[in-house]
Amino acid sequence: MRTIAVTGTHGKTTTTGMLAATLKHTGKDPSAIVGSIVSDFGSNYLQGRDDLLIVEACEYKDHMLKLSPEILVITNAEWDHTDYFSTLEKMLESFNKAARAVGKEGIVVAAPNGENMSIVLNGVTSRVVDYTKETVPTLKLLGEFNRENARAAKTAARAAFPDISESDADEALKNFKGLWRRFEYKGETPNGAQVYDDYAHHPTAIERTLHAVREKFSSKKIAVAFHAHLYSRTRDLMKGFGEALAKADEVIIAPIYPAREEPIPGITNHALAEAVVAHGGNARALGSFDEIRKALLEYDSNTLIITMGAGDIYKVAEQITDE
Repeated sequence: MRTIAVTGTHGKTTTTGMLAATLKHTGKDPSAIVGSIVSDFGSNYLQGRDDLLIVEACEYKDHMLKLSPEILVITNAEWDHTDYFSTLEKMLESFNKAARAVGKEGIVVAAPNGENMSIVLNGVTSRVVDYTKETVPTLKLLGEFNRENARAAKTAARAAFPDISESDADEALKNFKGLWRRFEYKGETPNGAQVYDDYAHHPTAIERTLHAVREKFSSKKIAVAFHAHLYSRTRDLMKGFGEALAKADEVIIAPIYPAREEPIPGITNHALAEAVVAHGGNARALGSFDEIRKALLEYDSNTLIITMGAGDIYKVAEQITDE
């Protein structure tokens, strides 16, 4: 089986979806497993031929090392999953193991000049293809980060199948509709505020999303309801969260989504709100989704609301647009 795996700290789900959609559009009939529901085929699974698999390869607990891809896409490399990777160096070591495992006959698609990538690509014997040199069309999705995802997807598609024309790949990418919880439009509140939901749960993803929203909706006040995911991530990246969320006009912080963890003393939504304020932002911590829902319903049509985070804050977006 030919396997193309997509890993990286940011953008791997969207890149995997774009890659699968591109190969489907160009008649390659891939099977694909994606970390979210892809709007283009209404599922996180695409059934195709049994000898071509496109798969999102999560780095958490070294899961990506269980795969043996012919082509490995590494979107980027930044510290995350801090409950497993206690340092950035340990995470980069894992990415490097994955890249070196591809071997001489394979291909690694990456941004060689990107942050930390010299470490990730050290000792790699396969051909490294620089996705940043690829051109992409105007997308339905907002933000430079999504253009980067598209470049990576297009590069991987054409590396796997050189017969794919640039125009056919671009046709697929410009029509790509997006994924569940990736700046997904949910509707309007009774007062006319537009509501979007986004999975961003790392400072870099938050900052880049807010920058893109500012560019596209320059006249809107941006209100974010943020649901931090994991006490350990919140603790270890607290400063970054404060800096990133301060770029919104108003921020409401939900109680931290614990997932697999027990509480850590002093690491609370109140502490996170204080970090946002310390970086010049306007933030408050609320104790429940009910309180958050009531607060968001006060915003009018001059406001764009984003529910954001890897927890279940998306339920609030659904509720306030159903009022």
